[in-house]
Amino acid sequence: LRCFKSSVGEKLRRGRHEAEIKEKNREIALLEEKVEQLRTYLKEQMPEVERIELLEKERREYKEAYETEAKERQALQEEVRALRAQLEALGEKEELLKGE
Repeated sequence: LRCFKSSVGEKLRRGRHEAEIKEKNREIALLEEKVEQLRTYLKEQMPEVERIELLEKERREYKEAYETEAKERQALQEEVRALRAQLEALGEKEELLKGE
């Protein structure tokens, strides 16, 4: 009787273990299917990702060019102010010389 009980118990444990293995295999198969779906999705989206990356790169380049141009424009405005100040000073000197 003891031998029969242990044999039945062993069969039940083995059956439960096999059922657990089958369930895990089903879960693995579902996960593998999801992974494949994601791979397909990513492959389809890559041209869009590349386009977005290119647009970001262009945006950065335009921003850098704009900032450089703004600095150059500011430097030129300062140079113009300095030249106007020099012209004004020369005009005042000329008037002083005429007055003498």
